[in-house]
Amino acid sequence: AARKQASKRRRKAEVAGEQIPPLLIASITSQCNLHCAGCYSRCNHATVDAAAVAQLTSEEWLRIFEEADDLGISFILLAGGEPMLRRDIIEAAGQKPNLLFPIFTNGTLMDERYFDLFDKRRNLIPIMSIEGEKEITDARRASGIYDPLIAHMDELPKRGLFFGASATVNKVNLKEVCSP
Repeated sequence: AARKQASKRRRKAEVAGEQIPPLLIASITSQCNLHCAGCYSRCNHATVDAAAVAQLTSEEWLRIFEEADDLGISFILLAGGEPMLRRDIIEAAGQKPNLLFPIFTNGTLMDERYFDLFDKRRNLIPIMSIEGEKEITDARRASGIYDPLIAHMDELPKRGLFFGASATVNKVNLKEVCSP
């Protein structure tokens, strides 16, 4: 029902000559806890180890989420850096049940509090970054990343929670990603 209402708001805006997209990408932090090989964001110096001074507060992001909802946006993809470093913003997103928030994450910061939050706020959906099997994922992300990532991917459906996966396909992992 909420998506139908959002679609109606977008159609109404279109009649008035405005284009409102159904999807917004929000980079909620420039900070990341990993140094993945080939990270475009680190190469462009957009991602850093320490939080930048000029980051928006959770209140400012909540206002953006509210305005997006009012405009008719249905999905806000939360990205970073590593968005799960900003639990305050993810909790704020959970307060907007009309919006669906895919959260593109490296999955390393999953903990019991996040599992509980995802259970209470079903509009928050983690999208876990994985490169293929253990050797390739650990080579790109960092040694020891694969096993806890898989454990989290196993735990989410045990709790009845949805999640997605994201792979950066390249010549190193193409055969593995596209294999049965």
